[in-house]
Amino acid sequence: MGPNKDGGKISYSSPCSPSGGTSTYYMTIYALSETPPSLPKENSLTINYSALVDSLSEVTIIDQVVLELSLIHISEPTRLRRIS
Repeated sequence: MGPNKDGGKISYSSPCSPSGGTSTYYMTIYALSETPPSLPKENSLTINYSALVDSLSEVTIIDQVVLELSLIHISEPTRLRRIS
């Protein structure tokens, strides 16, 4: 929706983790009655997390789900081998 690691395009930007260790991400997906009117219709660098959360009060939240994604970071590149 706003600025992220991929720039200011209206799109999803996947998590960008540091190398090594384990990272856990929590993502909330909302089913809304409509697009909140205060959100931009085009790419915008003016939107931030607070504006996004505040905009949810403008519409009805029909349902929501929280997803948990845990990633284990491997420092060595994985090599594919052919198994005969």
